[in-house]
Amino acid sequence: MDSATKPALNEVQRRYFGDAETLTLEIELLKETYDLVQQAIEANNWDPQEGPLTLLTLGLGYVQGQHLLASDDAERRALAERLTNLESMYAVMKYRAYSYMKDNQVLDLKISGCEAENRALAQLSKRLREEIQVLKTENARLQDGGEAPQNEADHTRAGADIAGQPSRQLHKPAGFWARLRFLVGKTAIHE
Repeated sequence: MDSATKPALNEVQRRYFGDAETLTLEIELLKETYDLVQQAIEANNWDPQEGPLTLLTLGLGYVQGQHLLASDDAERRALAERLTNLESMYAVMKYRAYSYMKDNQVLDLKISGCEAENRALAQLSKRLREEIQVLKTENARLQDGGEAPQNEADHTRAGADIAGQPSRQLHKPAGFWARLRFLVGKTAIHE
């Protein structure tokens, strides 16, 4: 997480959650009550993990609403103001959650592109290391006074002997001087 993101998340936490903390509530229920809870969760298409909490908070809201109906006007105004504030905070949190989700999708796409590029560069690097090994073999053979391979088969065997890999055809021209001409792009070099 970069330094610009962390303060933004801290601000969201401070503004909307304050000193919030979580607690674990363990309730012993009759099986028939538990079955009714599960039926209500399924009927409303709630997440199975969040369903019991949703039911608990709905029940709390119902009790508070009943209390509001029996209370005086000052208490009703205070509860109505609190409801307005909660609705406002909920709308902002929902918008920010949506924005974070979109940012996350963009980052996922960028990461996927970087990973694909990394795999392609790793393959290129492996191929170039093999090519360097073949060229080192040819260079060592020439420095020891040996002759350059005369054909593609000799050239391939020379590279495979050092690389410890099975013989394979290369996509570049055979012979040291031909390869050098190919790499330099000049035809003025004579064997």
